[in-house]
Amino acid sequence: MEVEKTKKIIEKESVEAAETKKIVAEEEAIAAQQEEEVITIKTDADNDLAVALPALDNAVKKVKEIDVNSFYELKSVQTPSPTIV
Repeated sequence: MEVEKTKKIIEKESVEAAETKKIVAEEEAIAAQQEEEVITIKTDADNDLAVALPALDNAVKKVKEIDVNSFYELKSVQTPSPTIV
């Protein structure tokens, strides 16, 4: 009798384990698909960043090259000449 009880418990736990294994396999498949999507997004972002960073560096460099006196000079001009416009 004890053996029969143990067998039934093992069978029940085996069924539960198989169901859990199936759920885990499905979740792993979903996670793998999401991982691929994330990698694609990251790669695209890295490529965009590789283009944007040099442009940002160039813009920062140009801003640092601005002479403050040029602003005062432009402010003093009442009507800009056609060459300025």
